[in-house]
Amino acid sequence: GIIGGGVGVLIASSLMGLNAWKIADLAGPAIVIGLGVGRMGCFFAGCCHGAVAPMGPDPHSLLPEGLLHGQIWLSSRFPFITTEFNDGVGRLLNEPLYPTQLWSVVTGLSLAAFLSWLWTKRRFDGQIAGITLLIEPPTRAFIESFRADARGYAFTVPVSDTVAAWFPG
Repeated sequence: GIIGGGVGVLIASSLMGLNAWKIADLAGPAIVIGLGVGRMGCFFAGCCHGAVAPMGPDPHSLLPEGLLHGQIWLSSRFPFITTEFNDGVGRLLNEPLYPTQLWSVVTGLSLAAFLSWLWTKRRFDGQIAGITLLIEPPTRAFIESFRADARGYAFTVPVSDTVAAWFPG
């Protein structure tokens, strides 16, 4: 969708005589806001969840019991916050999971805030779009490596047990 939208905007901007790089600079923060807010929907649906995560010895619940049909746990062990779903569209229920949806929300909104702040300091048209393309993909790839919900993957790559231990998704 983003690629198709980008091509459409480039075509429309050239037909209208607009500077495509300025439009791309405007689109960068908006796109990462959309990605972050979209993952909030994933969180509430229980999809796009992480792999089973370790928890410390005495986790503390952050939500009243029964709210959201699950729980958010605070723990003394990485990832420090885990999510648990009792129902929903996810395939791992009643287990602590890496909070990949929440990581995506925080990352998307933080990146949008950074890009908006950087807007006043940009030196050329296209700089914000370029920085978006440099920062968002690696952060997304890192978060995706902790996911265990394979729906939507175009392909998968088998990895060694050593690599799998570092990236459990």
